[in-house]
Amino acid sequence: MKKFYILSLVALFMVNISSGQGSISILLIDAPAQGNHSAFNPQHRTLNSMENFQGMMGNQEWKASNIIAEKKSREPIKHQKPEQRSLIQIFDSIYYWYWDVIIGWEISSKSIDMVYNSNNNLISIVHQIWNGSAWENNEKHTYTYNANNNQTSDLYQIWTGSAWENSILYTITYDTNNNLTNYLEQKWEGSAWGNYDLETNTYDTNNNLTILLYQNWDGSAWVNDWQNVHTYDSSNNQVNVLYQVWHESTWENSSLETDTYDVNNNLTSLLYQEWNGSDWVNYFQNTYTYDANNNWTITLRQNWEGNTWVNSFLYTCTYDAYNNQTSILGQEWNSGAWVNSCYFNYTYDANNFKISDSFKQWNNTGTIIESGDSTYYYFRTVVGIDDILSDANFLSIYPNPTSNYITIEAPATGRISITNLNGQQLITRQITEPKTQIDIRNLPSGVYFVRLTDDRTVEVRKFIKQ
Repeated sequence: MKKFYILSLVALFMVNISSGQGSISILLIDAPAQGNHSAFNPQHRTLNSMENFQGMMGNQEWKASNIIAEKKSREPIKHQKPEQRSLIQIFDSIYYWYWDVIIGWEISSKSIDMVYNSNNNLISIVHQIWNGSAWENNEKHTYTYNANNNQTSDLYQIWTGSAWENSILYTITYDTNNNLTNYLEQKWEGSAWGNYDLETNTYDTNNNLTILLYQNWDGSAWVNDWQNVHTYDSSNNQVNVLYQVWHESTWENSSLETDTYDVNNNLTSLLYQEWNGSDWVNYFQNTYTYDANNNWTITLRQNWEGNTWVNSFLYTCTYDAYNNQTSILGQEWNSGAWVNSCYFNYTYDANNFKISDSFKQWNNTGTIIESGDSTYYYFRTVVGIDDILSDANFLSIYPNPTSNYITIEAPATGRISITNLNGQQLITRQITEPKTQIDIRNLPSGVYFVRLTDDRTVEVRKFIKQ
């Protein structure tokens, strides 16, 4: 079972992923609602946050909850005691429904038995499906973590009717900067784990991913399959991704992605081209629009029709006063007009935690809702890490939400750490300049905290990875 996604296309938003009565699917696809093209090259996605697990378990790929890191007034530093300012969303269960055009909403599956360790890392979860009269075990995941709260393994098991049976084991390693370096997938062969595929990541001195190499196991050795080669500008914005496939004994070009950005480092355009053997040929392009808060609001996709760009899909997003994304409307270009294709809706509680989402899809003419699904989250909140929080509002993060990079502005020097909602520390960095750009493309979609620590105080902000 492989996990695939298309690099840098997350801001397109994406197709609904139906998993057959809600069963867990490790197949994650970030792609236009129109579907994938054969030239796209797959990449692994790590399962190191609750947000990513939600995406895996549910019928929709993109699951992004929101959380408030609350700041309060404090005593002078010399009298200050560490005091908690943020809440963490701990899930108890997640329920999934699907839409039937005749029956209406019908329960399909649920995620239960969620167990956490003392650092609020999810260590096991069970998925069950509804067979029409009773709940049946379906799949189970068990996770381990290292001292930095990085996920180091994911044991995937399936229910045989009487016991859990091993299926897939993912083993993950990191470098000293907490960059993911190896992602090993092994399959259970009855009595032992057998190698299946291996992802190896290489980074530059700025912790930018430069090469992603994907290899398959042929029974005795690792064999090259495909690779992505990434290049960056002086601001550490990714400007090109060259996709190559291994043919006999050499790398052959497959496709090329070219990205542009605005002054806030928001991705503004993405050009995708294919290699025809002698030249790069246009295939599609995306144009992105943002509001004053750097929230992604519009994606226009156009396909190349030989000598001109032709409209294909349009995605329009809305947000509430807290910059929580509340909806995404997907429309398809049909006979000279935009026709409704799909719609995503999100609701939140008073603390900006997401409590539900729903999806519906129209027919080709945009007149009948043919399918849909919805998810409801049951959770409790716990306190996070005890920190002394500053009142100074020194820390600024933009763009937010984003899918590629964040820029951190802070007049003070210190240590930056990025953690997910479970408290897992994913990225650490010493900052010495007023502006620091960090590559977050390897992070799953979701909500994260940026924490700036100096010798006196801590500043905490949240951002959303799309």
